[in-house]
Amino acid sequence: MATILTVHGTFASGQARGEKWWQEGSPFEAHLRELVEADSGELRWQPVIWNGLNSEASRRLAGVKLSEEMLALEERGEPYCVIGHSHGGSVISAALLECANRKNRLAQLGAWLTIGTPFIRTIKHRFLFSRLSGMGRSIYVGLIVGGLIGLVAILESIWRVSQLAPEADRRDMMLFLGKAALPTIGLTLLSLILLYLLILGLQRNLLLAHKGKIVAFAAQSFKARWVSLRHANDEALAGLRSLRTLDLDIFSKRFAVSAVSRFVVLLVLLAVVIPLFWPAAMKALFELMKEYQRGAIRSVAPDGKLLGDGHDVLVNARLLLGTGALVLLSVADPFTSWMNTWIRTHIDPAVNFELNSVIPMVTILSALIAVALLWLIQLLAVALSYFFSRMLNPVAREQIRATGFGSDTRGDKAVDTRDFPMWLKEGKPPLPEVLAQEIQATSDQAAAAAISNFRRALGTLALSKGVGETSDVLSVYLTWDELIHTSYFKSARFRKFVAYSLAQVKGFRATAAFKQDPHYPLVAAWYEDIVATPSRTCQAEPAGLRPGYVPQYGVEG
Repeated sequence: MATILTVHGTFASGQARGEKWWQEGSPFEAHLRELVEADSGELRWQPVIWNGLNSEASRRLAGVKLSEEMLALEERGEPYCVIGHSHGGSVISAALLECANRKNRLAQLGAWLTIGTPFIRTIKHRFLFSRLSGMGRSIYVGLIVGGLIGLVAILESIWRVSQLAPEADRRDMMLFLGKAALPTIGLTLLSLILLYLLILGLQRNLLLAHKGKIVAFAAQSFKARWVSLRHANDEALAGLRSLRTLDLDIFSKRFAVSAVSRFVVLLVLLAVVIPLFWPAAMKALFELMKEYQRGAIRSVAPDGKLLGDGHDVLVNARLLLGTGALVLLSVADPFTSWMNTWIRTHIDPAVNFELNSVIPMVTILSALIAVALLWLIQLLAVALSYFFSRMLNPVAREQIRATGFGSDTRGDKAVDTRDFPMWLKEGKPPLPEVLAQEIQATSDQAAAAAISNFRRALGTLALSKGVGETSDVLSVYLTWDELIHTSYFKSARFRKFVAYSLAQVKGFRATAAFKQDPHYPLVAAWYEDIVATPSRTCQAEPAGLRPGYVPQYGVEG
């Protein structure tokens, strides 16, 4: 008996049986069974189902699940291969690291195939604090702060006693306190060190890709059995690779000017309106302004006491307006004095010019102050908008990268994507040009059909009421075969390439019908170019290859 484990990619989860390439009963399984068989016994097809989220944490959990399936096959001594598409290949990589962590070389694993897989590269957070959960950070900081406070308290006690003790007894007292305090200080520091080491130990199994010994073990054990099948123009690989150099400004330098201006004006209005309904504030304002027995101030308190005691909104409004007028007049006092001096000197010495008696002048002054205030608010809004754009753009770009990479783990963060796992140092060539063109032609045909379908869908999209309905419409008119990334399994010769790769390892063999297939020599040559060439991919003969295997060459037929 031999087993093929299949691992689906992102957003491709489902039931064990179905039409998708990885499911039991799929066209891909049927075709593969025509091409490959077990050396002895039954050829078993076993999907490994995970939640399919674009999440590094989910992929690592799926890797743990896959590693358990692989170890179970190891215990039974059953040969097997693993095939993963898209981030299903990332799940396989995580599973292999899990097995490397257990020092298991997976003797029964013949080959692990990754198809169109964008391998995420991560970097470890520098500080242990950044690798902890919210609760872990709280406990960590609390214990460290508590320990430091204890040390400071001990040192302060020693200092105080040294100051209070008599001069003659101070030396003996200091020696006694030193002997008592040093063990306490030592135990406190030792506890903090042990706490750090404990937390560090708990993090050991979370960042396997950053452990030198585990990485070396995985590369030495599994590199030679890797079959990488990827299209040079795969959209998923190219798109994720472009995220690393993303330099898009999401927020323009003036993005918040309008919003900040409205917000500040609203604050000013609230600052004026709220006191009208706040008796304590109005009484305090009246106490401050009652010495100015002029105009509106005198009218709201004919007997020296505020009418309504701060509860009458109309009275409060008159008091507020009167206060504003007094402030304006106070600001205009230098102008009033200059006008009186000029008029008495040049026109009539008996004239006494008072600004508060010239209502238009007060109105003009109020308007000028309002314009100046709005101008200052605009300047403030521009400055704040520029400041926040400089702050938010890097954060937004980082969040876009994190979302694209599915970076949601605590210990490390995704920064890039590669054509090979980060525990390897090199990748392998893309698919041969002839096969790549065939896959691209399949996706182009689907894209051409989707254009006319999409035109018919435009009206429905315009009438859709929400994201859910829009997604439903898109799922009807788009099959996602429009992408190269999802078109690999539509190519018959690609399926033969996968079958040939499986047939070269222990426990599997090509069927008699496949050996008679006119494309058999061609896929053998492709396999030699991509997988079996030592100078390109590995330094030693792949451990999973059938002893005595000699690749066959041929031309396209």
